[in-house]
Amino acid sequence: MIPKALNKKRGFTLLEMLVATSVFVVVFLMVGVLIIDIVRMQARARAMRTIQEEARYALEEITREGRLAQGADLPFSIGEDGNSVIFKIKNNEQKIVSLKDNKLQITRVIQGVASSPVELTSDKVRVLPIEGNSIFYLESNSSCGIQFLTIKFKVEANPQKFPSYVRDISAVFQTSITSRKYATGH
Repeated sequence: MIPKALNKKRGFTLLEMLVATSVFVVVFLMVGVLIIDIVRMQARARAMRTIQEEARYALEEITREGRLAQGADLPFSIGEDGNSVIFKIKNNEQKIVSLKDNKLQITRVIQGVASSPVELTSDKVRVLPIEGNSIFYLESNSSCGIQFLTIKFKVEANPQKFPSYVRDISAVFQTSITSRKYATGH
């Protein structure tokens, strides 16, 4: 025989179990969506950081070469396509910065012999012209008569290297340089 005290204890009804399970599922789904959003935001932030780091490094290298360039008149010249610039470093040495296959690269040329190009940007990003098909422009300041090199390009996440929700991230970069020798008039 079952004691009366145990007989009066009841379990949860089917309706109570369904309501509790529904509440648990809704809370679990909301937390899951929140976690997915956080992971996506972190991936987008990583992609933007990669874009900025690579573009800044490339600009710093190009700027350094431009400021070290030497020449009687203008120590750099732009290639016909507008996507390469030649810096005259010494009598028999040049550095050529070019955009090839959506990557910036630099090649050292000594006495007409070119070394292997060194990539300034990796395959994680793509470098693209902003205006037309050129990234290098020669401009001048009419008030002081100094010519300078302007570099303008867009860097975007390579769609083959990032998930689909990161592919639309890009940033535009621009800088202008003169060689130190040319800017100071020496």
